[in-house]
Order: sequence, then structure tokens, then C-alpha cells
Amino acid sequence: MKEHSLNEGINRLRKLGITGELKGWYFDKVLSEADIENFDFYRCTDDYFSIKINPMIITGTTHVRYNYNNTWIEMLGGLKHNIYYGGDRMAAIVHDHSLGGKDIRKYGDQYLIEDGNNRLSIGKFMELDHIQVDMAEYRFDHALFNTYSKLKALGLPCKFKRVKDFIIWNITIVDQVYTFNSSEFIEKFIEYYKSVSLTKNDMKYLWNGHHIDKNEQYPDIRTNDDFQKLRRHILAFKHHLPFP
Repeated sequence: MKEHSLNEGINRLRKLGITGELKGWYFDKVLSEADIENFDFYRCTDDYFSIKINPMIITGTTHVRYNYNNTWIEMLGGLKHNIYYGGDRMAAIVHDHSLGGKDIRKYGDQYLIEDGNNRLSIGKFMELDHIQVDMAEYRFDHALFNTYSKLKALGLPCKFKRVKDFIIWNITIVDQVYTFNSSEFIEKFIEYYKSVSLTKNDMKYLWNGHHIDKNEQYPDIRTNDDFQKLRRHILAFKHHLPFP
């Protein structure tokens, strides 16, 4: 299948009137969203806007048919449409807006095709000066990434999800998942977590044969006062203390 796509890609390249040696970028991997570093921390904050781009900046596609371990020349060979002409006739087809959308998602310096894979990838192979596209820019959420990095540095298993404009955090402490409903609140928790340490009373409590009660669970953390409920669980997590 791969060999077929490669040979068909070369065949279609010739139909486009592109001759000579195959260029190095033809064998670059077509990137997917999974290839974008820290993809989960990007967020689309704006509507699509119209812009002219040089198609050579396109680095991948969101379409799983084309981005699954393909090079660009293999993607060309696997495109579903098989209509290729040389020169201005093909360029006119690439630029024709009546044939459907040509949409791009921008993640940092990566540009992925969302719609219009055939025309945009052909435009890239033809090395056209520009193509008019509709673009959505996904911006990196540095604050979210910094909070996540702090939690990972503390060794706390954590996940987050977006609900409209809110971030809900789930943090696992001693096999129990605790929910925090804002990034601001989770920052306060991080400071509290770092401040918790074993005291003489804790040691006395344990010395007398007591254990941290694993069944004391407070999964929904809503106020600063709730932090205190987690104190012994935090101690158990940080110091590997015993359970009954």
C-alpha cells in the first residue's frame, strides 16, 4: 500500500508538470495533531479569518486518512481525487473557492489542513506563491501549562478538562480522585500541599497505632477550608504512610 501510494504520488507529480529530482521535503512526515508538542494546552480563541498563505508553510493535516504515518509524496498518491493538469489550469482549480472550503488550523508554527486537503497539498507541490484560506489560530495556554507542570513536579497524578471557559482539575491522592473547579483554586492547593509536613502530633498519632483512614474521602474540594480535610491524605501520599 505504501509503495503504491509512493508510485502513484510520483505519477501524479508528473501529471502536474513537475519534473526533475524528487525534493527532500516530499519525504517529510505529514504531521497530525498528535505530533504537536503539548497539544492539549492549545485553545482556539478566535473565529476563522481569511488570509493568504504560502502553502509551503503547511506541515500536516487533521484528516486521519492522510496523516497516518504518511510522507507528503505518499499523501499525494493517496488523495481521493484523480484530476491533475499542469500549469495555470491546475492553479485555477486550487484557487477556486466555489469547490469548497480551504481551512487551516494554526498551532504555534505548525499549520495543519482541516478542509481542502486535495487543493492545498497540490498547491504545496506546485509551490504556488499564495493561496487564500480560512484560518483558525490555536493559542498556547501558558498559565494552564505552568499549573500542570507544578502538579507533575510534585508527583501528583492529574488531569484537566475544559467546560466552556472553565478548567476542571482532577487530582489523585492515595487512590482517591479530588475535583477542583478552577485553576486559581488549584494554585492555592499547590501552595497548601507544599506547606504540609509531619508534625509531632502526627508522629504521636501514628506511634499510638493509628492509621490514616483511607475511607475518609472528600472528592469535591470547593473552599480553602476543604484543604484541611485532605491533610492526612496528603501526608500519606508524601511520606508513604500506612493504611489500615
